[in-house]
Order: sequence, then C-alpha cells, then structure tokens
Amino acid sequence: MLKSKQSFAKIFFLHFEWLALAFMLIAAATIDPASPSLFCPVEWMGFENCPGNGIGRSISSALRGDFVNSYELHPAGIPSVAILSARIGSIFHRNRKFNKKSNIE
Repeated sequence: MLKSKQSFAKIFFLHFEWLALAFMLIAAATIDPASPSLFCPVEWMGFENCPGNGIGRSISSALRGDFVNSYELHPAGIPSVAILSARIGSIFHRNRKFNKKSNIE
C-alpha cells in the first residue's frame, strides 16, 4: 500500500503541472476569438471592467498566428503563450533529468 502511494505521488509530481498547463492552452485555443467574454467573476460581482477580459481570446488568436488581433484583445496574450510553453518545456526537462537519475540508482 505504501509503495502505491509513493508511486502515485511521484507520478502526480512529475505530470500534473504540465498536463494542467497543456489543458489550459488547448482550452484557450478552442475559444473563438470573435466571441464575447464568457467568463468573468469580477463582472458577475457587479464591476464593469474585468482585468483579464480578453486574455483567453488573445491566447487563442496568438495560437492561431494572428498576433495583431491577439495584442489588440489583450497585450499579455502573446507573453502568456510563451511563458506557459516555456514552463511546459522546463517540466519536461526536469522530468528527463529525474528519470535519468532514477535509472542510475
């Protein structure tokens, strides 16, 4: 039982974050950039401006290669794609090093 908990913890540690980030990028890619804002809890609370309004559509435009529209929708869209992609890459690099270390021991 203890071994299965340890292996689950190891798998969770190695794969959860990159899977969550990849899911977020894929979900953002499926958004239609021309659609109106769908999800903003700040607007639901009665405020008029949502600080992240357009970020999902901006990421979607950036992933489709429409960088001008992406920047117009939200200036942080393109850097978000770059940062999330770099983080996924760094997790893969960490996992490769971890697996090599595990195989040696």
